[in-house]
Amino acid sequence: MKGKLRKGIALLGITALTAAALAGCGSGKTTDNQQAAGASASVAETAAEAKDSDTAALNKRDENGNYVGPLCEEQKELSIFFAIGGANFSGAQTFTQEVIDNNPSYQKLSENTNIKINYIIPATGEEEAQFNLLIASGNYPDIIVGNTGISYPGGMDQAVEDGCFIDLAPYAEEYMPNYLALIKENDQSYKEATTLENRMAVAYAKYMPEFEGKELQWWGQVIRKDLLDKAGLDIPETVDEWENALKAFKDMGIEVPYSMLNTTGMDQALLAAYGIEKAPVDFRNDIGIYPGSDGKLTYGAVEAGYKDYLTTMNRWYKEGLLDKEFMTRSLMSTMDTFLAMFGEGKVGACYTLDGPLPSMILALRNTVPDADAAAVGYPVRVADGAKPKVSIKQLYCGNGSWFAITSKCADPKLAMNFIDYLCSEDGIGLTNFGIEGETYTMNDGTPVFTDTIMRHPSGSSDGLRLNVACVFAISDEAKYRNAQFKSKENQEWDRIWTESTEQYNTIWSLTAEEEQQVSTIMNDISTYVQEETIKAITDDTALSNWDNTVKQIYSMGIEEALNIYQTGYERYNNR
Repeated sequence: MKGKLRKGIALLGITALTAAALAGCGSGKTTDNQQAAGASASVAETAAEAKDSDTAALNKRDENGNYVGPLCEEQKELSIFFAIGGANFSGAQTFTQEVIDNNPSYQKLSENTNIKINYIIPATGEEEAQFNLLIASGNYPDIIVGNTGISYPGGMDQAVEDGCFIDLAPYAEEYMPNYLALIKENDQSYKEATTLENRMAVAYAKYMPEFEGKELQWWGQVIRKDLLDKAGLDIPETVDEWENALKAFKDMGIEVPYSMLNTTGMDQALLAAYGIEKAPVDFRNDIGIYPGSDGKLTYGAVEAGYKDYLTTMNRWYKEGLLDKEFMTRSLMSTMDTFLAMFGEGKVGACYTLDGPLPSMILALRNTVPDADAAAVGYPVRVADGAKPKVSIKQLYCGNGSWFAITSKCADPKLAMNFIDYLCSEDGIGLTNFGIEGETYTMNDGTPVFTDTIMRHPSGSSDGLRLNVACVFAISDEAKYRNAQFKSKENQEWDRIWTESTEQYNTIWSLTAEEEQQVSTIMNDISTYVQEETIKAITDDTALSNWDNTVKQIYSMGIEEALNIYQTGYERYNNR
């Protein structure tokens, strides 16, 4: 596998850098950015006093950045707290010490690096609470691994300034060249991986898009193609065509012509058709702030297009085209009920995820043998028929795991080398595919999983989780996994959904004080908008009162929040 999978990650030239924060790091000048964003004195002093492995600095790498030999001559230990837990495992196959002990890739990782890893794993569902207690205690492990659902109070810059996380930026070129090359593959990923103060407070896992410059849309609209054919209709491309199709389904006796499977009442595909480029509350709980037509940040619920969307949804609801129980149809809590309804032929179309679709369609065909379902691209914009725009947050770094080396780390250089090893060819293999020859083989430069993964008794996902060191993946090669785990049909649905939108990033950098201010404002607004959205869809009086609802949103402080986000947005873009 060496030199084949990630040719773009070449070893950077090693230069001596400042030793201000790590004993034994050598000497040299720092850049202006490093001086401006350097770790606080407390972190520097803490790290300077920490024990540093002499052998960690002696690691040799080949021309592809792969480590030659172990990371240390005598076995060392690193304690790692995982604030991700069950997020990476499902069902009975939880992330436990027993699973780790029986996973050959975790054992191989320790063998290759000569590092014994002491895993600290909170109970499933307790990750955030245990992380917060850990931070408050000041008794940190060597490394903390978190994800998008876990954040340091006040942000990553604050973590460095508080003396919790070590800023990796001054040392990355020497001790983490593979990681540095990974995030420098393009300007956007480097920007996403560094803080407002140009620090590397953590090492972010980097997502490798299946479609260049776009986040894979593994959710979207699906329609019964056999019903369309029966009605003599084509795949809908506009909202009007959607409405015609749903009316035809109702006339055929379909109980639920359309279900958005979103208890908020906010269907992003249909919202985008009305120019709302980010749902006020989306299914991942992102804040629905995005640039408006004038380039200034706006909130979709106060835009004219949102009322137009509500008017359409209200009409569909009254006419029996929209699921009467949409406000209770949760992908998480009622999916089994919905799957059964779809399988019984009671649903004509829906907005859903790609994962359940194969089961949905299989069940449907058991009931209606000639049934067929097709993915539908986002409807074109009502105003001008153009491709709809969709706002996303980070594309490459920030939507997955992160790895922080704490100020209490006994051997910061070794910890950096360990994280860097995970970004080498060998590390990428172990954390994405497992052990070559056992769980995967290379075919013309492409990793191909063996039956150990693909024919695992409880499914390929468990095969992966029980045989691959996936919690350590920093270079996330999901595109290779998806190509094998997902059916050709699934992959085609994802392609249709992804290519039907024009994506762009809306990212901001807020101070701890600003974050607290907008959080207080937006929590109340989000709750209010969700409640009023459902009312407007189901009740004519609430819809006719929507202008007053917008006034109420303004009275709750949306302008103040938008001004804060605008400052953070410009701050991020002007870095």
